[in-house]
Amino acid sequence: ETAPVHEIYRHPAHPYTEGLLQSIPRLDQKGRELYAISGLPPNLLHIPDGCSFNPRCPRARERCLHDDPPLYEVSPT
Repeated sequence: ETAPVHEIYRHPAHPYTEGLLQSIPRLDQKGRELYAISGLPPNLLHIPDGCSFNPRCPRARERCLHDDPPLYEVSPT
């Protein structure tokens, strides 16, 4: 996912980006457990078919197991 920084923070479009943003420590949440994306990253020698994030994605569908996600423009910025 690529976009201007303010756009990524306001409207992340991919579940992986959402997970990364949720895992950023915040001063106003001192003492809270940090968010972690569930599961383990794929073995880079054996990346799964389809979307490589599919084993850990909360929005994974059947097609994610077989098809690479298409790249498309969400916003012109």
